[in-house]
Formats: sequence, structure tokens, C-alpha cells
Amino acid sequence: KILLNGSQINKELNSWQNSIGYIPQSIYLQDDTIEKNIAFGQSEANIDKQKLFNAMNQAVINEFVNNLPLKEQTIIGENGKTLSGGQIQRIGIARALYNNPSILIFDESTNSLDSNTEREFMNILNHSKNKKIIIFVTHKLELLNNCDKIFQIKDNRLKQINTKNLP
Repeated sequence: KILLNGSQINKELNSWQNSIGYIPQSIYLQDDTIEKNIAFGQSEANIDKQKLFNAMNQAVINEFVNNLPLKEQTIIGENGKTLSGGQIQRIGIARALYNNPSILIFDESTNSLDSNTEREFMNILNHSKNKKIIIFVTHKLELLNNCDKIFQIKDNRLKQINTKNLP
């Protein structure tokens, strides 16, 4: 059994899955607009522009998008071939943030960001930590400075480590 707040998650699996935003290291992008890649799975008529702009702002991609001639209607090519690795990653982050999930899982998902963008994004994420459960998987220990709990997997064991030992 997997319980969340005393309830079995498999009894409301769809609701449980919708409460999670997952950002992998490698982002899949379709040959479509930035808007449709962020609001992935939504029909064009159902795309919520406010949610789209909020997600782009939080993912630190709004400035880039707003400087494009067609803005969020820009077609990015298959797997984002017209974008940099950092831009692809930020679209993936915006996609996870679009539905405002209560749980965010970041799996090495800031690796493609330049250091300034990564720092700006981590500051935005830090402001969300009291409103969301955030699981951040990384090899960059300096990104964990604002985490409440830090765990390390070593020798096939999960161990909580002291945050005072971070660089």
C-alpha cells in the first residue's frame, strides 16, 4: 500500500498523478509551438493563458519567449532543434509548473541552465518551498543550500545528511 495522508493513492490514482510535476534531465518536445509544449496535452481551446504565462515566468523563460517574433506561438522544431539546451530545459520546467502541482520532482533538471539562470530559478523555487513538496535530485551540492532535508544515496543506502556540511 502507498498512503498519502492516510488514504491509499491507488483509489484516486488520476488525482494523485495530476498533483505531481516531474522534470527529467532530458525533455521531450514536440514539433509545435512553445505554448503547446508547455500546456502539453491540452487542446488549443483549453490552454489557460494565465497559467501559461505564470509557468513561463517561474521557469525564467518569459524574457526569451517575449523577444521572439511570434512569442509563445513560435514553432520550435522536432525535439526543440531551434533552441539551446537551457531553453529546452526551461520549457520542460514550465510544462511541469503549468498545472501548479503540489509536488515537484526535479531530476538533474537544471544541468543545462547557465549559472545566472540556475540561480534565478533556484530563488524562485525557494519561494515555493512552503507551498509545495519539492524533491530535488542533483549532484550539485550548492543547489541544496535552502533544502529542509537532504538525503544521500551511498553504498545502496539512503542516509539523511547534515546541511551544515554543504559547501
